[in-house]
Amino acid sequence: LCFTDTSKIDSIKAYLHRKGYSKVFECPEGKLVTFKTGDVKVQLINKRPYSSCLDIISSFDITACCAAYDGKEFYKHNRFVFDNLNKLINLNTIEYPMATMKRIAKYSQKGFKLTSKGTEDFVTFVNQVELTDDNKVFYID
Repeated sequence: LCFTDTSKIDSIKAYLHRKGYSKVFECPEGKLVTFKTGDVKVQLINKRPYSSCLDIISSFDITACCAAYDGKEFYKHNRFVFDNLNKLINLNTIEYPMATMKRIAKYSQKGFKLTSKGTEDFVTFVNQVELTDDNKVFYID
């Protein structure tokens, strides 16, 4: 879940607890919280207020993860279905290169393959970016 109104976060957390979800991860800043019940995982993403589901998926790093549902409509990157069906790792946006590298490893362990284009995009990005305290965030769930 992403938020266009961050005042709703606490009520959503309480709702998930009432529905039997357990908190399984929370980043130190509280900007990413993951709840789970059975095989269902719900992430609350509060890095910034998002204007829409398209806004949030534009910030995701791996295209196979670029999908969101607003309760009415499903939004996805144009590579989302193809990359999931073929277990491919392509990159959309890299905001946190160290976290993206760890996520590439995580998805590789799940049988996904980093494409040549994904490798090129990652290497090009990390050779052009200066690591800062803001973009060195390394946590993933």
